[in-house]
Amino acid sequence: MNNLSKRIAALSQTQRSQLEAALKQRRQNAAKSTIPVAATDASYPLSFAQRRLWFLHQLTPHSPLYNLAAAIRLRGQLRRDLLARSLNEVRRRHTILRSRFVNINGQPRQVIPPWQEAALIPLDLVDLQNLSDLEQASAIQHHTDKLTQHAFDLSQDEPVRFVLLRLAENHHRLLVGMHHIVSDGWSKGLLIKEVATLYQAYLAEQPSPLADLLVQYTDFSVWQQQQQTGSDFQAHASYWKETLSGSLPLLELPIARPNHGIHSHPGRIETFELSAQLSQSLRQIAQQEGATLFMTLLTAFNILLYRYSGQSDLCIGIPTAGRATAQLEDLIGCFINPVVVRSDLSGDPCFKTLLRQVRETATEAYSHADFPFDKLVEELQPDRETTPLFQVMFTLQNVPKATLNLPDLDLDVTELHSGTAKFDLTLAMEECASGITGTLEYRSDRFDQTAIVRLKEQFQTLLQSIVTDLDRPLSALNLLPAQESQQLLTDWNQTAMPISESTIHQLFEKQVEKTPEAIALTFQDSLSDHQHLTYRELNQRANQLAHHLQTLGVKSETRVGLCVTRSPDMLIGLLGILKAGGAYVPLDPSYLVERLTFMVQDSQIAVLVMQSQPLLDQPLAQNLAQSLTQTAPTAQIVDLERDRPLITQQPQDNLKTPVTPQSLAYLIYTSGSTGRPKGVMIEHRSVVNFLQSLQQQLALTPADHLLAVTTLSFDISVLELLLPLSVGASVTIASQAMTKDAIQMIAALEQSQSTVMQATPSTWQMLLSAGWRGKADLTILSGGEALSRDLAEQLLSKGAAVWNLYGPTETTIWSTVHRVTTATETIPIGRPIANTQIYLLDERLQPVPMGGPGELYIGGAGLARGYWQQPDLTAARFIENPFKKGDRLYKTGDLVRYQTVHQTVNQTVHEARQLPCGMLEHLGRLDHQVKLRGHRIELGEIEAILRKQQTVTAAIVIAREDEPGDQHLVAYAVFDENTTSAALRSVLRSYLPEYMVPAAVVRLERLPLTPNGKVDRKALPRPDYQPEPIAAFAAPKTPVERQLIHLWASVLKASVQQASDISTDQSFFDLGGHSLLATQLMAQIREEFQVELPLRILFDFSTIADLAQQIETHKLSEQSLGSPTPLSKITRVARQPYRHRSTTE
Repeated sequence: MNNLSKRIAALSQTQRSQLEAALKQRRQNAAKSTIPVAATDASYPLSFAQRRLWFLHQLTPHSPLYNLAAAIRLRGQLRRDLLARSLNEVRRRHTILRSRFVNINGQPRQVIPPWQEAALIPLDLVDLQNLSDLEQASAIQHHTDKLTQHAFDLSQDEPVRFVLLRLAENHHRLLVGMHHIVSDGWSKGLLIKEVATLYQAYLAEQPSPLADLLVQYTDFSVWQQQQQTGSDFQAHASYWKETLSGSLPLLELPIARPNHGIHSHPGRIETFELSAQLSQSLRQIAQQEGATLFMTLLTAFNILLYRYSGQSDLCIGIPTAGRATAQLEDLIGCFINPVVVRSDLSGDPCFKTLLRQVRETATEAYSHADFPFDKLVEELQPDRETTPLFQVMFTLQNVPKATLNLPDLDLDVTELHSGTAKFDLTLAMEECASGITGTLEYRSDRFDQTAIVRLKEQFQTLLQSIVTDLDRPLSALNLLPAQESQQLLTDWNQTAMPISESTIHQLFEKQVEKTPEAIALTFQDSLSDHQHLTYRELNQRANQLAHHLQTLGVKSETRVGLCVTRSPDMLIGLLGILKAGGAYVPLDPSYLVERLTFMVQDSQIAVLVMQSQPLLDQPLAQNLAQSLTQTAPTAQIVDLERDRPLITQQPQDNLKTPVTPQSLAYLIYTSGSTGRPKGVMIEHRSVVNFLQSLQQQLALTPADHLLAVTTLSFDISVLELLLPLSVGASVTIASQAMTKDAIQMIAALEQSQSTVMQATPSTWQMLLSAGWRGKADLTILSGGEALSRDLAEQLLSKGAAVWNLYGPTETTIWSTVHRVTTATETIPIGRPIANTQIYLLDERLQPVPMGGPGELYIGGAGLARGYWQQPDLTAARFIENPFKKGDRLYKTGDLVRYQTVHQTVNQTVHEARQLPCGMLEHLGRLDHQVKLRGHRIELGEIEAILRKQQTVTAAIVIAREDEPGDQHLVAYAVFDENTTSAALRSVLRSYLPEYMVPAAVVRLERLPLTPNGKVDRKALPRPDYQPEPIAAFAAPKTPVERQLIHLWASVLKASVQQASDISTDQSFFDLGGHSLLATQLMAQIREEFQVELPLRILFDFSTIADLAQQIETHKLSEQSLGSPTPLSKITRVARQPYRHRSTTE
């Protein structure tokens, strides 16, 4: 029983039925699809696939992207003359190998020189046998690279090349290179097989045993064009239009760099091999589920992409031979035809369910595989800036490779990689005797090698998880290898550090004992008015207030409101409440009365500590007092001015209260998604852990001075007020006026001799915009918002150190910290502080792969007790830790990933790789993520470009939906009056694809800020969507422009009524131009102006004005040089990285 018989015998009944149906359908199709021999002609049309490849070659004529190559190792006695004769006979038999591809009247055509006119190609021999092993290896690589990187001139050269290397007397290597326009993988195998057959016959002095070919490739291309009107062709078209209807998914793998514009597609490969046991298990699953191994592995690949991207609608390309009739099976040519398998992974199905879906979808796709892919692209016209219809491909090679053993000669064929990748990612699996192997080909301009290495390891882990349990939901399948899981869940969370059993005020009291006469607090009411309190004085005044509060019933867990202006009373009141055993509820008097009233009522405070006139606005004081009386008639009000005589009579010594590290320290309100603030309960232990960790991280000393500029209602004020007091340093509280005026704040920084200041990026930007020149000894702490690269770069030159801090209120101020040393593209938020755990999870609470984005979950000592009187919200946001029983995690709603760092692995060749470093990168809020018309958009990318403009000082971009269903981007920026919104949109267009250009750019005097110093997105005004002024019609000014207008009109006749309608500043593509029309236009330009310009020029210079300038420059250069100008001499203006892409690209 031969191998094919064994494979058929192993099929299940379902698989046999599918095979019989497919064979029957194929016989019927073959009977209907006999290809006739085309009439002899001077030139022939290109097939759909050839037409696309020809167009791409015109765009990038020097790219090796579509080169196919193989190396044949020949061991034994080689007759070079017979090998050359065999190669030439294959050229004679297959006319496609002698084709030239020329532009005739704007249309690509293939021309076949008669055989008698085609000289026999010599088989060049390169003798390397006298070289050392090292020299020989280098020479082999040189000639291999030369072949794989060869740039074919399709209009002049034969699209096939052969090079023979002699490595030893009886050891040779034949290098074969072909352009994809005349070949495919099947054809490569045919060529080698025919050469071997002919060589054997010639060696035996026999004629060629190969039967004459029934048709040639040109017969196929002519026949394919004729099929467009047939009913089968239309039926296939209808199927694909329905299957690929709606918004086509654009696969966005988080480990990939952004893809804008036309690329050279550099590529690399990574290989792997499945164990024999895993390979056998996969075969058994395929058989028992009535599927094929191909379908089983394709299903697994879908799951891998789903788990990485989070996208449940996936399109994957799979290749089909494209040889619709038996006549084509022995014909060399470009027949391969990819089809799209679209899968729906929504609902978290199990593997079995998804496999059944993929089996049905793939079977349907194969039954409609005769419809040309490139015609499908033309029909659908996908609006993509990348590979159309799909970005990843999957293949399975399960036909055993034939062994080619000739008399006295052994052959071994090896595929050669051209160093390019046609798709973002291609997974090529191969079934062999030892098991199943895989190759991942990837675009190295989009992916780092380390990320792909992890990807292949994760795929193998996923396969092992699948075979263990087919009924497990996709989200529960294990993706992480043991080592990666250990690193993510355990190693990077090794942050344990002893926590003091002291409470917050006890830490302060210990410092008072050490440095009683040192200055603890300075209040800077104005640039000339300063108040100072030593540690002893501050402690005594806080003690007196605490004793007074206890007389009013304040004890452990008592909530006490604190509503005071920026003054020493802020810190005295805070410490006094804590010393009394209570928990303070900060109430910023600058807040709206309605918000403060809600907080007073919701927190059910027992005591309100406040100030009276003139410190506190009288209507506000009355409103708060009235509100308190209504909510809690028994509540007490402490007026620090009115009650000062009573307070100063209290003892000055420390209190003994039954407060523990688990007692409530403060109840602080943050914005809620419902529009109502929510109270977060923080315990002493969490704050003490934070203070001790930051002491260690920032290395503060008693010599430090911190300038406090943050409102008490923003939890980061805890760092400003308490961190200095825990190490013997001093804090200066800036007045309310200073915190709102950049000029005063700059003066305060200088006069207070501050060495540390904490603020939001918006505040730091405000200082820089006001002319702050920096302070050499200042430690700059930035947090609360994303720190941009531009701002980080400026801050690095303004102080001694810059720190980027991150943390939600619910995990106690800052949870991760990072010292910024260089302004990288994205500033990391760092690593977790002491006793803090970080987890990056998907929506099913599974760890995301290394480098992939996931929602940030935080655990450890910093976790809040929960939300005040909101048990449901607490349960939703504070969940059980799935990795550590008994612990909790906070669900932040922030999208984060682990960064990687470059590490040089070979200094000689400057090779580097990306290594995981445990550093976190903040990607944005999940609820601020924008997906527009199928594109995921990083708003920060747009903001960064705006901020780089010299006239722009600040910018933010949001997605608005002012009318239901009409979502669009709007940019808000602070820029000078000489710059227009239209000009900024034009700048953005020069860097970004159209879908990323905001519908409006709104000019603001300043970005609105919340009291916490963050950008207030809710306060951004609705833009006035006035259309941009239509530029005046630009009439032609030169003879070249006038000639071009008539050429454009003749080519664009379907979309342009007359030549006078065309303005010289309009883009060819905006007027309806596309790739094929571009080809025709450039052909007419060459004939009209007698200049040789590449097709790409039209994509770079798409207006008549720009194109005319290029033509004139080129003609002038020709006249001065007396010969055609090399293309490198053509003047190129600074152009955008993004360009229009044709639908066939």
